[in-house]
Amino acid sequence: MLKTWSVVWVLPLMLAPLFGCGDKKAKEPEKPIVCEFGKSGDPERCDGKDNDCDDDTDEYADTLCGTDCVAAPKLNCSANEFPPFGESWPEPDSNNSSDSIVLDKDGNITLGQTAKTYLHVWIANTVEGTVSKLDAETGKELARYPSAIKKGIQTAVGVMNHNAFEPDPGCGQSPYYNADDGTKIATPGNCPSRTAVDQNGQAYVANRAFSGQGTVTKFGDFGSDEEMLSNCDDRNNDGVIRTSHDADGNGEIDPNDPEEFIGTEDECILWTANVGGTHGVPRSLAVGLNRDGAPGWVWVGLNGGERPLAALGTRGIVALDPKTGAIAKRSDGSDIVFGESDLESGGNACKPYGAVTARDGRIWWVCRKAAIEATTPGVGFINAAGTDFEYASAYPSEAGNTYGITVDYDDNVYVTAIDSPNGVAYRYEPDTQAWTVLEGVDYGRGRGIAADREHLWVALSQDSSGSDAQSVVQYNLADLSFVKHHDAIGCSQPVGVGVSANGYIWAVCYGSANTRGYAAAFDIASGTDWKIHQVGINPYTYSDFTGFGLNSIAEPGKYRFIAQGCTGPSERTQWEGLVIDEGLITSETPVSVRARSASRIEALDEESFTEPISVSEIGQVIAFSDPKPSGMVLQIEILLSTNNPEVLPRIKSLQFVRNCYIDVP
Repeated sequence: MLKTWSVVWVLPLMLAPLFGCGDKKAKEPEKPIVCEFGKSGDPERCDGKDNDCDDDTDEYADTLCGTDCVAAPKLNCSANEFPPFGESWPEPDSNNSSDSIVLDKDGNITLGQTAKTYLHVWIANTVEGTVSKLDAETGKELARYPSAIKKGIQTAVGVMNHNAFEPDPGCGQSPYYNADDGTKIATPGNCPSRTAVDQNGQAYVANRAFSGQGTVTKFGDFGSDEEMLSNCDDRNNDGVIRTSHDADGNGEIDPNDPEEFIGTEDECILWTANVGGTHGVPRSLAVGLNRDGAPGWVWVGLNGGERPLAALGTRGIVALDPKTGAIAKRSDGSDIVFGESDLESGGNACKPYGAVTARDGRIWWVCRKAAIEATTPGVGFINAAGTDFEYASAYPSEAGNTYGITVDYDDNVYVTAIDSPNGVAYRYEPDTQAWTVLEGVDYGRGRGIAADREHLWVALSQDSSGSDAQSVVQYNLADLSFVKHHDAIGCSQPVGVGVSANGYIWAVCYGSANTRGYAAAFDIASGTDWKIHQVGINPYTYSDFTGFGLNSIAEPGKYRFIAQGCTGPSERTQWEGLVIDEGLITSETPVSVRARSASRIEALDEESFTEPISVSEIGQVIAFSDPKPSGMVLQIEILLSTNNPEVLPRIKSLQFVRNCYIDVP
């Protein structure tokens, strides 16, 4: 089974019962050891004495309190152990964690795999105008939704005022047909394509709507009934979520059965929002990172259609707020919108076709060439702050048109080259700005592309002669060597390929025009034959449709806890810094910490975190910069990641140093 390390959002409130803390998994306290100046578990005060009875005097307090604790004691400055003596980190569960932070048998918080992982595969059925949700373990279709919510319906985020098409008519099998005078006119329908999954497992789909207003729709995902109530929208407040489900248990959704297919009033369709103008064609879709733990911005690339049908100015890139679908804003209050002029290079603007999020926070885009344009800028990125768009250098001219895109764990970028005579894909290394071709000229047209920890996977919709194929090509990431040509996956025209957190490879097969399509699944661990699972009419997606790329490669695990400040009469708190004093941190396991403070827990969300501080070894002293945090409570966030899945960071305990003082009038 492929090991994966998924993004996690953990927010335990590790305070005394006074603060409404959750249950703790407490170990039996050891019998306190009484020593001359204190007992085990006492704070280590800056006083030249061994207060916590660990045979070390003034450790960390001596460094962070800013004084020689023997020559000039500062009794109100102390290093405090967390978790407190005799206790352990709370056990990660559905109340305080999601995905990959776990508590190991030795009491360390570390990366791992927990039961709370939504193993779902989200596939857009483009001609049918629906989205199928599959179980990644069984391949069964769990639900199917229209790709847009009902117009005018009242939801938790407001009235749905959008201009998406109704479910009928569906999308034509080609983006355009010819009118009587020979001009190109786009076909009707929402024509959903790329899907993306955020850090909470919620899914999004981009509706291209070639002849009209493009939109993006969000879907609520869930595991248990309790999570369904939390993640979907109980619009009539009856305590029951009315949503699509496999009522007869046959592993397929019948769109003609009103019990299995609810339609546009499904309570797990959360919102639909207009994106771009008429003929904007929202195509690229990726969820960004958010170091505060909530889902990142939803990035949408407006492909702009063909000239002259699509007016100038319809191309661009926009970021949406994942909660509401409204245009997201930067910290300065400006809308996150990149217009056609922002994407210009060499006389042509980027025509976004695919997008992917890298671990460093950049959003990468492939810029596909329009039919009447001679050149294409190739590949570009938006920085993590969402302020600037730049192009990758020296895109190889012989590569031709770009198509799919993915990244690996080292932030290398891979694109498929659908009409290159040299190979099916290329790798770009941002650090060296070097391009490398992956040999494969005889295999066919590269479409979707995805990376797991060890391999790169490329979907081929046609073979080298142009005939429909059933192919996926596998490469080693380490040296780009060829592994295997999977030339009989069981379904025709695979346009997309993805990896799920259980180690399966998924190919999305468009099939013949106006017919049911399939998703083919391959278990890497067992190496068994590909298994196919039927979905809707003409599935068509090749984005991160499982969320593996974002949640297992791009984002480190996060753990937050809250420490209590000084409690004496009239005392105020100044937080000096902290030290991770027990665990495992190596060059292969990047760890960083940051903090914020407030007068009370409820006010923490109104405060900003300090900049992340990298931790390279156990015992490294982390001093907070001036002005130091000074609230009654301190929230500390630890980010855990690994560059080697065989070596995991571990945090057993840390010491935070606080200075208690009384204001002098």
